[in-house]
Amino acid sequence: MRVLELARDDEARRKGVEGADLAAAILAAFRLRAPACAVPALGGERVDCEARIRGLLAPVPHDDSEPNSVMTWLIATPALLAVGVVGALYGERFVRTLFSILP
Repeated sequence: MRVLELARDDEARRKGVEGADLAAAILAAFRLRAPACAVPALGGERVDCEARIRGLLAPVPHDDSEPNSVMTWLIATPALLAVGVVGALYGERFVRTLFSILP
């Protein structure tokens, strides 16, 4: 559960939430519940508050699983153009053949 919480922290930061704001909110919640800053996490485990805050204040980690938008456009644009050209050249023949096969 600790790993899940840290992953959610990173996800929120990649979506634009400031790490310092998250850290301040977590510290405020921890202060309300336990002065030692060690409260049960979602799964009942104890969270190392110092490590979590340090992680929130560090630079946002780069997620390699997200596609690069430039690379996506470089691949998608020629593919869409090719589909359009093939459709313009052979689309009518394809549709006529398809309707001649169907009852």
